[in-house]
Amino acid sequence: MWEQDVLMRQIQGMAAMLAKILFGRGSPLYELPAPEVYTDADRLHIRLMELLEEGEINQAEDLLFADADPGDWASLEVGLDFYSRLNAKEDAWLEAHDFSREELQEGLEAFVGRFPIRFPDADGDV
Repeated sequence: MWEQDVLMRQIQGMAAMLAKILFGRGSPLYELPAPEVYTDADRLHIRLMELLEEGEINQAEDLLFADADPGDWASLEVGLDFYSRLNAKEDAWLEAHDFSREELQEGLEAFVGRFPIRFPDADGDV
């Protein structure tokens, strides 16, 4: 139980940190614009939320990896939102839908790793 809480906080912290650094927001939640200006990322977000609502986590994650564009920062926002919402689910819900907190962390790390994010090292070099 304690390990799951630690994992949950690590996932939450990683998503929040990336949202703050990359998008200047304290929350990794994705905000949809007006429907008449939806982008591919907006439509991906909508479909992911539908699948998440249906408990189709694996199908949603497969869609995210297939359709998110690593050259589009909005796709990264969509992925951070997806993993943040998934992370907010209780362990019992995740287990009932054949998913674990460990898989969630691995998925988030793999997803973020697809994007050209570079952080400075201790000397300030990127």
